[in-house]
Amino acid sequence: MSPSGAHRWSECPGAPNAEDGLPDNASFAAKEGTFAHDIRERCLKTDKNAADYIGRKGEVEGEKFECDDVMAAHLQHGIDRLRKTAKGHWFIETAVSMEPWVPGGFGTLDFGAASRKLIVVDDLKYGAGIVVKPLRNLQLSLYGLGFWRTIARAYTKAT
Repeated sequence: MSPSGAHRWSECPGAPNAEDGLPDNASFAAKEGTFAHDIRERCLKTDKNAADYIGRKGEVEGEKFECDDVMAAHLQHGIDRLRKTAKGHWFIETAVSMEPWVPGGFGTLDFGAASRKLIVVDDLKYGAGIVVKPLRNLQLSLYGLGFWRTIARAYTKAT
């Protein structure tokens, strides 16, 4: 019952059991997104820009990728937004628990920031194929709850 699958299991309670035992084969777009996450994580942790990683190569589940100017530009937009708006304590690629809202629910939050008055939760979407709407996004809402419960409430008065 991962946050990324919430759109399925929230509409169909039988979805987790129906998917149990099925192979978890990532698409090319998902693998590319994993590579892009790595570049963004490095940028946020080192205060470098995505352009500093142009030419960097990597492999995800047998697929080879290279950060090019298109990927760097896409990532930099979000990196700049976070650097400008996310104040306080930063948490990058951090495990959070969605208990008690989702029994056994946990996930890895791409980015969270907690200041005295504001909590920021960000989930990178990179790739193609499935449109993900940011408003009323159940996955992001669950990450927000998990971030608040697991980490942010110790740093903020925001509720």
